[in-house]
Amino acid sequence: MLRGIYTGCMGMLAQWWDQNVTSNNLANVNSTGYKKDVTVFKSIPHFQVHRINDEIVETPFGEVDKKPCIGNLGTGVVVDDVVTIFTQGPVKETGNKLDLALVGSGFFTIQMMDKEEMYTRNGTFTLNRDGFLVTMQGNYVLGEKGPIQIKGEPVVRGDGVVLERLEKGYRLIDKLKLVDFQQKIGLIKRGDSLYSPTSLSGLAEPAKDIEVRQGFLEASNVNVIHEMVNMIQVSRIYEANQRTIRSMDDTLRRAVTDVGRVGG
Repeated sequence: MLRGIYTGCMGMLAQWWDQNVTSNNLANVNSTGYKKDVTVFKSIPHFQVHRINDEIVETPFGEVDKKPCIGNLGTGVVVDDVVTIFTQGPVKETGNKLDLALVGSGFFTIQMMDKEEMYTRNGTFTLNRDGFLVTMQGNYVLGEKGPIQIKGEPVVRGDGVVLERLEKGYRLIDKLKLVDFQQKIGLIKRGDSLYSPTSLSGLAEPAKDIEVRQGFLEASNVNVIHEMVNMIQVSRIYEANQRTIRSMDDTLRRAVTDVGRVGG
């Protein structure tokens, strides 16, 4: 009975974690470039269950186990990992020349205040007072030569080349530093749609087969209907585990107060 209570508690904890992940997805449904998370579960190792009150007997052919295994008993489930899904989000037109959307696999490179490089799919950019292309938090958007400074009207080609429109023609400024990773699953979310690499993701590599669209933004890849259905499912599984614990607790109470009662 105690094992059943522990199993129910672990199930509730797992669903509580899944609910937090789902809630975060729903909260970011309108966040530009946001990639949804999914919860991965794993079962705690099973152990074999044998019949009790049986014995091992001797035969002319050796010992025979009279307590054979009747199956495996699960002991609960836990959260194994929270994985980010990097599927393409819908691309929406904004008309703002400083809004950039990526179509394909890859990231913009952002230089933080401490010079650390992070990566994002959020192409909501602007110009600071010195004319540098920055994120809404004020961090530099990097080109292959470093921070990108634009003094005139910006023109961004599909291959990431940044030009400046002049009275007569265009001036080449730089090319956006677009990168990708062998194992994107290893990237860690740092907030504001930023990611940092780990040993699992590997080092950043030049992105291939990626297109930049000026005047567009990539929306979140969260499907609201799917997340709401998952929220309902999580709630029902959580309640089922609650009922299991109540049932086990009631059985244990009866075993203590009724079965163990000394007759008068």
